[in-house]
Amino acid sequence: MTLARNLAQLACISSKFLNDTCQDKNYQAELTVLQNSFQNMVSTLLTDVSSAVKIALLLSDISSLCCFFGNQKANEVILSHIFTFLNEKVTLHFPLYFAYPFSLI
Repeated sequence: MTLARNLAQLACISSKFLNDTCQDKNYQAELTVLQNSFQNMVSTLLTDVSSAVKIALLLSDISSLCCFFGNQKANEVILSHIFTFLNEKVTLHFPLYFAYPFSLI
């Protein structure tokens, strides 16, 4: 749950660290490795059996996480899962949890 709440902030910090420390010739390769690591974490959290974990991730700074991934990966990693969750019938208000962060974008 704590990882889900803070993953976007961790991604931003990791990206800033990479920008400050990586040489130009290795930057794209290192960024790909970093994004793949976060993609694995996000996928694990978004496929968790607990709805609370999914909600915590999506109510965190999800727009920053989407910016970290870029358009293509954000669509593949995050949005594809959100559409699945919106169709689940976990609770009556479940889809409302996911609409709030995207109303800010």
